[in-house]
This record gives sequence, structure tokens and C-alpha cells, in this order.
Amino acid sequence: MEEFPDYDASVNTLGTATAGVPALGGLSSYFDEDWFAVTLIAGHEYEIQLRGSPTGDGTLADPYLFGIYDEQGLFIPGTSDDDSGTDLNSLVTYTAGYTGTHYFSVGTGGSLGGTYTLE
Repeated sequence: MEEFPDYDASVNTLGTATAGVPALGGLSSYFDEDWFAVTLIAGHEYEIQLRGSPTGDGTLADPYLFGIYDEQGLFIPGTSDDDSGTDLNSLVTYTAGYTGTHYFSVGTGGSLGGTYTLE
């Protein structure tokens, strides 16, 4: 597997993403979880996709968007998804409730790690 940084699963993560720009990453195992900090604008609707091998955007067989977290690291209900994207990919539509930093939590619903694209 291509080497990617192991980002913290907390607000202390060094992983960053920009809305609309693909971010690449990798999970070493089923138990691994990466968080990405992203700045969103209140009232804007965002489509967040987590893609892997089902669409040729990585080797992760079953990408799982564990959810979106607020600037304090609290889970925002209704933002997790396992299979709403193409095949086993994840897809969440989210309207930001505030302008500022949000955190996207990335994992796998399968038994193995692999690479992924978050967009």
C-alpha cells in the first residue's frame, strides 16, 4: 500500500482538506481512523464523497464516512454513511450550520485497510 500519514482521530489532526478538492489517504487496518479538518461556510450545502476501489479511487474496498464533527470534536447527528455512494462508497450531503472548522472522520466498513479519496 502507498504510504500516507496516519492522521489523528481528533481535533488535533494534521490532516486537512479543501471543499471540492480531492484529498488522498490510507488506512493501515480496520481499526484505523483518519480525521481531516475542513473549513465550511454556514448555509452552504456540501456533498462529501469517500471513494475507494469500487470506483478506482483507491484500494479501500468499503469506505465508511464515520461522520462530521464540529469544531469541538462533537459528532453532528445524521452525518455518517457507509454505502450511499457508488457501490460500497460513502456519500453524505450536509448543510453547514456555522462557518468554521469541521472534521470529516474516515474509516472502513470492511475488514482490511487501503487507500481512499475524500472529496
